[in-house]
Amino acid sequence: MSKTEILIDTSELRSSELNLELAKFLEEKTGGKAEIADAEIRLRNVNVRKPYLRVLVRKFLHREDLKEDFRVIIDGEKLIVKERKFSSS
Repeated sequence: MSKTEILIDTSELRSSELNLELAKFLEEKTGGKAEIADAEIRLRNVNVRKPYLRVLVRKFLHREDLKEDFRVIIDGEKLIVKERKFSSS
């Protein structure tokens, strides 16, 4: 597996502080370099697969007590952090 670049769309998190914390968390766990641009984290020089990266983002959400509010989707070449839609029954 070659080192690559992966995009993580965090536009629905709506918090630059959370984006920064997520970027630091992913740098620690993957050994890559994270850059934040607008509502996107660009993770460079990572040697992990997208499903594992999805698990890491979910662990971060759990740690921040946001697991019930957000989910992580793999969409082609990027990951998307989406807000959960709750139906009113």
